[in-house]
Amino acid sequence: MAGPPRGRLAMICRMVRPAVIFVLSTNYAGSHLLAQLLAAHPRAAGVGELHNYGKFRGRGSRSGNVVDDYRDHPAFAALDQAPVSSWHRLIGERLAADQPGLTHLVDNSKRPDWARRCAVPGDGYVHLLRDPRALVSRWLATYATAGAMAAQRRRVLRRRPWLALRRRGDAQVLVEKWLIANQGIDRFLRRRAPSVRLTYLDLARSPAATLEAAMPPLGLAFDSLQLDYGTAGGSLGTRKRDYLEASRDSRIELDLRWQQSLSAADRAAVERHPGVRRYLAGHGLVMTGDGLTARD
Repeated sequence: MAGPPRGRLAMICRMVRPAVIFVLSTNYAGSHLLAQLLAAHPRAAGVGELHNYGKFRGRGSRSGNVVDDYRDHPAFAALDQAPVSSWHRLIGERLAADQPGLTHLVDNSKRPDWARRCAVPGDGYVHLLRDPRALVSRWLATYATAGAMAAQRRRVLRRRPWLALRRRGDAQVLVEKWLIANQGIDRFLRRRAPSVRLTYLDLARSPAATLEAAMPPLGLAFDSLQLDYGTAGGSLGTRKRDYLEASRDSRIELDLRWQQSLSAADRAAVERHPGVRRYLAGHGLVMTGDGLTARD
C-alpha cells in the first residue's frame, strides 16, 4: 500500500516534532556563528552539535574548545537512553513549555551522515561554505606534525585513489579534503529540499541580507532580532569557547587571518586547482581577495 503523499507526510512529521534545520559544512567554516543566528529566531532554538552528544557528556566540563549544555540543561537529559531518531522530538517537547511558539530546531552537527539518520520530510538544510584558502590555512596549522599530515594524506587517498599524492604538497592534499567534503554535501542534498547554500564571507559581511534570502526556503521569515543573537537565548547545545565574549555581545567579525598565514605558493596551489575552479563555477561562487562569495 502506498504511503501518504510527501507534502502530507511532511505535515504529519511536523506535528510530531519541530522541523529541523541542519547546518552542513566542513569544520572551521563558521557554522557556530550561523547556527546562533538561525537559532535566535523567535520560533527557533539551537541544539548544537548534537551528533557529539555522547562525547561532550563524557568529557570534563573545561576540556576542549567547545562549551556545551548537554550535561546540565533538562532539554538534553538522558537522550542516550532513547533512539537517536527520537532526540529532536524529545528536545522539542521539553523546550515547548517555555517556548510555545517553537517550530524549528537548528542542528549544527555539520555531517550529512548525521542528518541522514535523523531527518524527516519537512526538515531543511543549509550548506555553508568557507573559502578553500582559509580552510587550507587552518588545516595546515591543525595538522602541523608529520604524523597528522600523513593521516590526512591517507584519508584523502582512500577517497581519491587515482591521485599521486606523494608528488603533491600539503596544501594540494588539503584542498582535495575541502573538495571531498563539499562535494559530499552536494550529493547528499541532491534529493533533499528545502536547502540553501551560502558562504561565510557573505554571512559575516552582510548578515541581514544573507539571512533575509536564506530563511524563507527554510520555513521562516528573517527577523531583525536574529542579529542580536547574543541576547536571544535560543542558542543551546554547543558554543565555541574562544568566541563566548563575541557571542554575548552579538558581534559578527570577519576572520581574515588566512591572508597573513597562507604562503603565496600555497595560495596559488588553491587558486589554480582545476577541481576547485570547476566546483566554484558550477555553483556561481567566486574567490575574491577576502574570501568566497555568491554575490557579484
